[in-house]
Amino acid sequence: MRIGVFAIFALGLLFCPAAEAFGQERGSIRGRVIDAATGAPLPATQVSIPGTAFGTLTSPDGAYLIAGVPAGLYTVQARRIGYADARRENVAVTDGASVSVDFDLRITALSLDEVVVTGVADPTSARRVPFTVGRVGGENLQVPPADAVSSIQGKIAGVSSTTPAQPGGGVNIVLRTPTSINRSNTPLIVVDGVILASTFGRSSTDLSSLDIESIEVVKGAAAASLYGSRAANGVIQIRTRRGTGLDTEGTRVTVRTELGVNQLNRRISLSAHHHYLTNAQGQYVDNDGNVVAREARVPRPASERFLDVPYADPVYDHIDQFFDPGQFMVNSVTLARSSDATNFFASFGNHQIGGVVLDHGGYGRNDLRLNLDHRLGANLQFSFSGYHMRSERQELPDETFRQLVQQAPDVDLLRRDPDGT
Repeated sequence: MRIGVFAIFALGLLFCPAAEAFGQERGSIRGRVIDAATGAPLPATQVSIPGTAFGTLTSPDGAYLIAGVPAGLYTVQARRIGYADARRENVAVTDGASVSVDFDLRITALSLDEVVVTGVADPTSARRVPFTVGRVGGENLQVPPADAVSSIQGKIAGVSSTTPAQPGGGVNIVLRTPTSINRSNTPLIVVDGVILASTFGRSSTDLSSLDIESIEVVKGAAAASLYGSRAANGVIQIRTRRGTGLDTEGTRVTVRTELGVNQLNRRISLSAHHHYLTNAQGQYVDNDGNVVAREARVPRPASERFLDVPYADPVYDHIDQFFDPGQFMVNSVTLARSSDATNFFASFGNHQIGGVVLDHGGYGRNDLRLNLDHRLGANLQFSFSGYHMRSERQELPDETFRQLVQQAPDVDLLRRDPDGT
C-alpha cells in the first residue's frame, strides 16, 4: 500500500509544473501600444516573445497581457501592418510579478515585391515571372565603379567580368559559361528599352554608373525567347534614374569628384642575359672568334643555348620606359526633382583618364542625360529620355605589353633616329 501512494505522488511531480507544485505563480507582461505621432491606441497589434509560443493581440484601447511567462530575460516585440516593428530587449520577468512594457509605433511605408521589367509587356512582380531574373538596385551601387556594367560582378550569380587594362575598353562579360569558341560571348545590353550598339568601337564604358537605377540580368534560354537570337548569350537590362523615389519634394543636387592614379599591381622580372657567342671581354664573336657587331652576332650551339651570359651593353627596362600610368579624374553633377506632377533627372559627367603607355592610350568622355516625366492629367502623361555622349579613345596595338616584354633588353627604344624622330 505504501508503494502505491509513493508512485502516485511521483507521477504528480512529473506532470505538474514545478512552480505550481510548490505553490508559486508565473510572471506576466502587460502594457499598451500607441501611435508615436498621434498617441492614439493601436488595436489588433501583435505582441509576442520571439522564440517562444507566448503572444497576444492588443485590445481596442491598445492594452495587452501575456500571462504564464516563466522567470527569465526575454525580448518583447510589437508588430502591426503599416508600422515599423518595435522590440524591447532584456525584459526581466520574475515569478508572481507583472512587468510593464509599452510601445510607441511609427508609421512606415510597406515593402512590396520587386518589380521586373526585363522582357515583359508590363512591369511584373518578381514572384510571377516564370524565369530567374537577377537584379541589382541603385541602393547596392553606393560606390560607383569606373564601368557601369562591371557593378554586377559579385552581386549576381553566374556573372563573370574581366576589365581590360586599356582605359575606355569595354568590359568582357560572360553569363554562366561561354557558348561559342569563335564568336562573341558578350550578352545583349539594353538601356531603357534601346539595344546598345556594339559597332564603331562602342563599349559598356560609355555609360555613366551614376545614372543607373537598376540592372536586371536574364540568363539561359529565357533571354533568347524574349529578345531573339541576338540574346543567346543573355541579356543585361539597364534602367536609368528618372528623379522618382526622393524622400522630400524639391530639387536634389549632387556633385562628385574622383581622383586617382593607375599603377601596375606588381613588376615583372625581365631577363638581363643572352645566349650568343662572346669572348672574355664580353664582345660578340662569330664561330671563328672574330669580333663582330651586334647585328652579326651568332647564337651558341643548341646544346649550350642558355640565357646565362650577361649583356656587356647597357640594359633597359622597357616597361619602366614606356609605362606611364597617368592620373584619372571624374567629375559629375546630377539634379533630381520629384513632385506630384513632374519629376526629372539630369546629369553631366566629365571623364579624363590618362593612358597607360607614354603619351598614348588615354580616354576622355563628356556625357549629358535628361529624363523627364510630366503628368498632364489623370490619363495623360508625357515622358522624355535623352542622352548625348562624346568620347575619344586612343587605341593601342594589340599585345602592347607583351611586345615590350619580348624586346631585347640591350636596345634603347627611346633613341631617336637620324632624322630626329
